Amino acid sequence: MSERLSSSRRKSIYELLLDRDGPWCHYCDVLFETGVKKRHMTIDHAQPLSYFGTNAISNLVLACYRCNYMKDSMPYEEFIESEYLAERRATIIGSAMKHYHESIMFTKQGNWSCLCGAYGTKKEDPRDVECPLMRYAAFYRPSNSAANYYSNL
Repeated sequence: MSERLSSSRRKSIYELLLDRDGPWCHYCDVLFETGVKKRHMTIDHAQPLSYFGTNAISNLVLACYRCNYMKDSMPYEEFIESEYLAERRATIIGSAMKHYHESIMFTKQGNWSCLCGAYGTKKEDPRDVECPLMRYAAFYRPSNSAANYYSNL
């Protein structure tokens, strides 16, 4: 079985995962906010080490503390279909119904921009800026959702 991630690797892994997935929880889609404990980002093994998962970047995702705690050592597919996660997503979506950007790109510094022309700094939440391209679309996180994550590997 693989060992847990060393603290010396965590910082660079956080940066790699932020570049790959953006600043959202892989499971519930909550946007991470600096300094807010209830939305603290953690590194999760999609396939738990206890189920022969690895520390490979392809097996690691960013998760909020709540989702990581609730998932514990549950297999990825089981957690994705759990009642807890369905309720959590409904809560997140219900509290943040705005018009979201479809094509957000993030820089290493945390700044973001959308193909619609909107942009912001890491201190600005892209969900607070209406995207004219998404005015009539339903809420979803741009192409990083847990539902299609493994189907695209």
